[in-house]
Amino acid sequence: MPALNQVYLADLGGMKETAEKSGKFMKTIPANQLTILVSHVSNILAIAGVSLSSGEMAVVHIDASGSIVVDGRIKVP
Repeated sequence: MPALNQVYLADLGGMKETAEKSGKFMKTIPANQLTILVSHVSNILAIAGVSLSSGEMAVVHIDASGSIVVDGRIKVP
């Protein structure tokens, strides 16, 4: 999915576009379907508003209003 390709923090327009396209895609995934998406730190910041360390994962869900909510973070040793 091209929207998960790396976008640089200085590219504010690209980050906004990434967040919109990725969020739109994520909302098409059935709520009861576990899904893993792999991307880059800058993209995850744009999509979920959380800044992760290298190798760290964010666990998210879409709430009733359609917002992406961070449930937790997983650090890989």
